[in-house]
Amino acid sequence: MTPDDAPPFLTSDRPLFMSKTFSEAECYLTLPIGPHRLFVATNTEETERKFKDWPPKELALEVNSQVAKQAVKYVYGLDHSEVEFVDKLISTDRPPRLMEMLRDRRRQRHAPASRRP
Repeated sequence: MTPDDAPPFLTSDRPLFMSKTFSEAECYLTLPIGPHRLFVATNTEETERKFKDWPPKELALEVNSQVAKQAVKYVYGLDHSEVEFVDKLISTDRPPRLMEMLRDRRRQRHAPASRRP
């Protein structure tokens, strides 16, 4: 939970962020669940501690940036105060959709040996 003076968390049509796969070190998953609430899952206590020690205003800015960057079409907030922020970032770092990733993995697996990376 963040203090009231921290910027509220934004959400979007793709609000879930996962830094890496859970088998990798320092992986984390974030999901804004309210204006001042953030769900965080980590695979190490050290990574969890980093989140707890992160200044709330900086954490909110980082999470909001990620949420806006990976949004496809919609970003939601409490009011219009973040419109300019969202306009600069929306869809600038959209990760591939699950079906796109599965398609690419399948193509890679079935590609001739000479074409594999």
